[in-house]
Amino acid sequence: MSYKSLFLIALAALGIQGLSAQQTTYAELSKKTNGYWEDTVFKGDGFKNITSFKAPKQLTDHSYYLRYEGPGWENQQVAYRIYLDWRNAIDIFGKKVSDMVLKEVGTDNYDSYHEDAPWGQDILKVGNALGIGSYGRYNNGITHHFKNVKTTKAKIINKESYSSVIIDYKGWETDGFKTNLKSTISIDNEDVTFKVQLKSSNPIDGLSTGIKVFKQAPIFSKEGTKWAYIATYGPQTLVNDTQQLGMVIFYRLDQLKELKKTEDDHLIIFKDGSNEVEYYAGAAWDQQLNGIQTKAEFESFVNRKLNQLDNPDYSKWSVRFMEDEIQRFPDPTLLDFVKKPKWNYTNGLVCKAALEVYEKTKDERFFNYAYRYADHMIEADGTIKTYKIENYNIDMLNAGKILFKLYEKTKEDRFLIAMQTLRSQLENHPRTSDGGFWHKKRYTSQMWLDGLYMGHPFYAQYAKTFEKGAAQAESYKDIIHQFDLVNEHHLDASTGLLFHGWDESKQQQWADKQTGTSPEFWSRAMGWYAMAIVDVLDFIPEGVEGRGRLISYLDALSNSLKKYQDSTGLWYQVVDKAAVKGNYLEASGTAMFAYAIAKGVNKGYLSASHMKTAELAYDGLINELVRKGEGGLYDLTQVCAVAGLGGNPYRDGTYEYYINETIRSNDPKGTGPFILLSLELNR
Repeated sequence: MSYKSLFLIALAALGIQGLSAQQTTYAELSKKTNGYWEDTVFKGDGFKNITSFKAPKQLTDHSYYLRYEGPGWENQQVAYRIYLDWRNAIDIFGKKVSDMVLKEVGTDNYDSYHEDAPWGQDILKVGNALGIGSYGRYNNGITHHFKNVKTTKAKIINKESYSSVIIDYKGWETDGFKTNLKSTISIDNEDVTFKVQLKSSNPIDGLSTGIKVFKQAPIFSKEGTKWAYIATYGPQTLVNDTQQLGMVIFYRLDQLKELKKTEDDHLIIFKDGSNEVEYYAGAAWDQQLNGIQTKAEFESFVNRKLNQLDNPDYSKWSVRFMEDEIQRFPDPTLLDFVKKPKWNYTNGLVCKAALEVYEKTKDERFFNYAYRYADHMIEADGTIKTYKIENYNIDMLNAGKILFKLYEKTKEDRFLIAMQTLRSQLENHPRTSDGGFWHKKRYTSQMWLDGLYMGHPFYAQYAKTFEKGAAQAESYKDIIHQFDLVNEHHLDASTGLLFHGWDESKQQQWADKQTGTSPEFWSRAMGWYAMAIVDVLDFIPEGVEGRGRLISYLDALSNSLKKYQDSTGLWYQVVDKAAVKGNYLEASGTAMFAYAIAKGVNKGYLSASHMKTAELAYDGLINELVRKGEGGLYDLTQVCAVAGLGGNPYRDGTYEYYINETIRSNDPKGTGPFILLSLELNR
């Protein structure tokens, strides 16, 4: 039985209900239900969760009245609590599981959370400090907590995507100054941070937040354009000296008065006369499930978060996932899990996505990522490492698409020479008798849907950029002809779907002896084809004969795909066999279909009604297949690693073949289209 099942059974036995197994955030406040006060200690047993609370006058530290001494809040990564007494510090519950655990904490024994448990434990010794991200008032060299407050009230809010703790302090007095302070603490499931918003009824000097000082964890900091952070990392848990903990607070530069270190806290002191301030605080424990394990990973996380706060675009999935890809594969030549650099279509796919993110953000890091790939793979004389023109492999043209932007920006002649070399491949590339490019020289007489994406957006952009007159017109005609051939040979009229491959000779084992087509409708093959149409249309001007046919092919496929879209928004690996055993909802084909449809709507090729299909697919990817993985990076799961036809060992193109190919996370054939789709949807 899983830990989650045992946990929910235990809660039910304790009479604690209402926690959904699907929740990703949770907040609570729990008080004892039976008993009496004896001075400042409550004598009694049994806890009851409440959504609103007014602190009794007797309440102080170690009153044994509130379970774990105050409200708590959590997401799937970490949990926190705030002492609802004079200390008012924020503490950390480190989590080893992704379940919501707070309802269990302290129910078996009042302070058992100080001991290691399957869910985790209390990991911060707060002492006299603010802990992580709590608040006070710094005045006359002292950080004042909440010893003098007329009334303290708390409220708990749990919504679908976030949870909040709201605390109202009436008549908070420090050094003769009195005000009412409202604190709103909110957490979502994006990362380990929570947001704090403070509102004072009177302008206040010295309003502060901070991080507890540990000598063994020195502070580091960074300023962005609008936001900044202070952070610590090291052996600063109360567990032992080997476990690592990172703590960080992000604050607005326009609200800062000064930073100050005291005996207990690294303080952020807000401007005198403040009425409202906001900041984010959080902690990353190296024992967290799939959590941040090193200082380098922690620094990467806080810098990424700083970028997101400075620029709203950085909070979007397009930028976030591209940043995660760069961290996952810092060397772009080793994308696709390879051990040696190679000129390949997958590198070109992700680097093209990086360039599109660069166009959106103007952040040079994304341009430089694509540049590093080309810089390594293309010699000074324009020679492309590992590329062999005599193989006549149409896959090799795809990476050439990144060279247009690189050449435009850098004016390095080697990039132009490399593009010319790739274009020259098409002059002698083997063709079928009716003019279709073979997928590869060794795949005799075969056209694959994949090839239209691999070769023709490059072909079209080259024609528009460098060719003129009759030569350009002939290139456009040739490109459109490839799509006409696919619709002649690959299209199944009854479903509106297209078969992966076509063998003109009908000699391949996978080829139907009457039609020459392969037997199944593989999602990614059709995804390549759909993306090829919308990307080729970027470079074929209106008025070119046949351009309208390309749009009609896109519209027809989009209409057909709607019939096979799952209720989750996703499409199956073998598109038309949803109910057949072994089939699964696959990420790359889904992302490709949605990208082509969304771009088709944005460009005016498709009616606006089609956008619902793309948005449903995108929501399905986010809800079903995007997961938080190791080091806090996001993973795109359930991507078919590779599939093809023929070869050695032989791939027969049957249903059993497609569903049994390797499935992995973060395959570039999934992540690249997902990033491009995110850009099209501005998400």
